[in-house]
Amino acid sequence: MRRLKWGVLGCSGFARRRSIPAMMQSKSTVLVAVASRSRERAESFSKHFSLSKAYDSYHDLLNDSEIEAVHIPLPNAMHCDWAVAALQNGKHVLVEKPFATSFDAAEAMVSLAQQKNLRIMEAFMWPFHPQHKKALELIEE
Repeated sequence: MRRLKWGVLGCSGFARRRSIPAMMQSKSTVLVAVASRSRERAESFSKHFSLSKAYDSYHDLLNDSEIEAVHIPLPNAMHCDWAVAALQNGKHVLVEKPFATSFDAAEAMVSLAQQKNLRIMEAFMWPFHPQHKKALELIEE
């Protein structure tokens, strides 16, 4: 299986505690870079997780041709703008909940992803949780 190269926009507590450690356990993911508005914070995150790159600009991470997909654990009001910017830079996108703050924003994000032939998804784990596979097995029995 080829591993997709990821970058993370932002150094949130959620990213530090939850999403980055989970991504690092994935067999289909290589976490390459993190971006923050602060060089020091990006470098601290990068060192903590042994990432090869740290950016003090979200745009710089999006312009990195090595990065194929981005995770966006930014404040809710920033999801749409940065998802659109990522898609415009040819990146697949995983957006934290909520996906968008309005129907129009969500529709614009999905439409752009379709136009660019890219994937965009809300980081909603429940459909993929192993308990659902087990529940389906029990139902089928």
